[in-house]
Amino acid sequence: MAMQENLTIEIILQGKMAQLLLQGRLDANWAGHLDEHIEQLVRSGIYDLSLDTSGISYISSAGIRILVKQYKHLHAVGGSLSIESFSAQVSEVLEMAGMLKMFGEKSAKSQKKKEEPEQQFIQNGYRFFSSGEKAQEPMKLSATGNPAQLHSGGYSAADCRTVRFPGNTYALGIGAIGSNFEDCRNRFGEFIAVGEAIVYLPSDNSGIPDYTVKTGKMIPEIQQLYALTAEGHFTHHHRFESDGMEKSIGLSALLEAVIVQQQCNDLIVLMVAESGGLVGSALRTAPVDSRDLFNFPEIRDQIAFTTEPAHTRMLTLTLGFISREPSPLSGPFLRKLAPLSALSGHLHTAVFPYQTLKKGEPDSNLIIRQLFEESKVIDILHLTHDYRDIQGIGESQFIHGHLWCAPLRVTS
Repeated sequence: MAMQENLTIEIILQGKMAQLLLQGRLDANWAGHLDEHIEQLVRSGIYDLSLDTSGISYISSAGIRILVKQYKHLHAVGGSLSIESFSAQVSEVLEMAGMLKMFGEKSAKSQKKKEEPEQQFIQNGYRFFSSGEKAQEPMKLSATGNPAQLHSGGYSAADCRTVRFPGNTYALGIGAIGSNFEDCRNRFGEFIAVGEAIVYLPSDNSGIPDYTVKTGKMIPEIQQLYALTAEGHFTHHHRFESDGMEKSIGLSALLEAVIVQQQCNDLIVLMVAESGGLVGSALRTAPVDSRDLFNFPEIRDQIAFTTEPAHTRMLTLTLGFISREPSPLSGPFLRKLAPLSALSGHLHTAVFPYQTLKKGEPDSNLIIRQLFEESKVIDILHLTHDYRDIQGIGESQFIHGHLWCAPLRVTS
């Protein structure tokens, strides 16, 4: 009988673990096939994997390299990779390479164990796993500045405030990192303040986001023209992933599912998620000197719009303020999430290269610090929707991720 010349992979899911049944050749031509399957499982939240290689007829150094790469990667993020069944060829090669014991031992993490049940709900083809945080009180919502002035570009030094973010404060709006209004006048753009970090996109056409993270006695601060701000702690955490055939979920459907579950009118959300394509805009010109940013045809040079879904499969850090019935305080800052949506909102997102987040109950502050210290900010967008009849590209989509939220209490 002729030996199988390709590699087939059958995946058996067992809760938060997966078994991969391998059949055929694990050589340079097919090692990448296994690598892609493992990457996809990890992206979907499966961190503990076991391989059945009893059907492998040949393994080369290229195949070993992929096994070692994924073994190290999974252990670094709190997962595991083991081989539970060896073919004679795989056993012989790994023993000669001194790796048989390494792959043959199952870590304690990979042992099947009884876990505390998570609260779950399914909506719009997506499954949500929910848990409560330590905080119980709503966050305090405040607003500063007048977003309507953005259209006329009429901001001046009198509108500028220096705001510090020592921690547990979240904000988005228009601002810049610098010493005063004059220092920032040509750089004001979209910003996000998340806990102990501030990041913004300068509107000077550099296209390179800048940021400050709390370090020692250095407290992040920004020159702010307008902003929505929330102080306090998140009360709930949701992990979301596809429940079947749906490959991504629209922003409005995602937030509608969450706010229905939270049973509140006003909500702040912080999300770390894999992008299925972002739709949004960003300033190319600072809103000063009474420039009409939305005047045609100048708008094409003064505001950047996504002409197709952007940053697909990248990791996003999104902050947003959502409301069913906006109050007089928040109303001027919010817009409909989609034409038929019952929600209004204002969301900014920072884009990073995709990376695997560590396994376990996520700490938003640790994740944020990890992103800024170990990765690179690629872009910042004010998320919008584009539902033009012919050329519209819809709204932002997300594949899976984590979302923290809290109800908001309006303050003066």
